[in-house]
Amino acid sequence: MSVWRKATTYQRQHGSVYSWLQAIIHHRAIDRVRSSGHRDCQWSPLQSEGEQDPPSPQREVWEEAWQQEQQSLLRTVLAQLPIEQRHVIELAYFGGYTHAEIAEQKHIPLGTVKGRMRLGLQKMKHLLQEKGLDTAS
Repeated sequence: MSVWRKATTYQRQHGSVYSWLQAIIHHRAIDRVRSSGHRDCQWSPLQSEGEQDPPSPQREVWEEAWQQEQQSLLRTVLAQLPIEQRHVIELAYFGGYTHAEIAEQKHIPLGTVKGRMRLGLQKMKHLLQEKGLDTAS
C-alpha cells in the first residue's frame, strides 16, 4: 500500500525503480524498529519473572503491632515472677550480663543465679502457655 500511495513521488532521474523501492522498504523498516523499541520501553514489566520485591526498610504495620503485643505480654509475665528471678532474667536478657557477672554484681553464688534463672524461665514458660502461646519456637 505504501508503494501505491507513493507512486507519484517516483522520479526517474533520481534512480531506478528498484532503488526507489529499496529506499521505501529501508525507511519503513527503520520506522518499525524504532516504534517497537519505543513500545517495548513503555510496556516493559517492572519486575522480571521470579524476581521478588526488595525488602522494605520500614517494618510492616502487622509486624510492629505483633512486636508491641509480644513486649506487652513479656512485661506482664515478668511482673508475675518473684523479684529475685525477675532481676536475674532482666540482667541476663536485657542487660546482656553473663551468669558470672550477675553473681558478682548481686553478691550471690553463681549456683543461686543459675537456679533463679532456671526457675524464672520455667515459670515464664508456664505463664505463656496459659495465655495460649507456644513457647517451643
